[in-house]
Amino acid sequence: AIGDSNTSQTIRVIREQAKVQPDKISDKASFNEIMLALAKERFYDSSYFTKLISYEEADLAQEQLGIDILTSIMLRQIYTMQEQMNGLIAARASIKHNGETLGNITTDLRSVSSTE
Repeated sequence: AIGDSNTSQTIRVIREQAKVQPDKISDKASFNEIMLALAKERFYDSSYFTKLISYEEADLAQEQLGIDILTSIMLRQIYTMQEQMNGLIAARASIKHNGETLGNITTDLRSVSSTE
């Protein structure tokens, strides 16, 4: 959470203008809350679009760049989570495979020793 900065206040204003319930707005905005406000909730405020009309071309380009950056950050987070999930799935499959292999070896050794 980001406590003593203007970021939390800025995020609060964005979320309030987007009509988010007050009990869902934190005084110390977390990374997820910031991303949610900037990537989604700010578009729920109709004044956001009326402000865009008054922007100069350079300001619009900067706004588009900001949205592109947020999209890139979110896609990178998704990719990282997918990699982590794939690693966990591979580890689980390996443990399961090794357990079955060890189980078969143990069973085979018991059958060899019991027939002798």
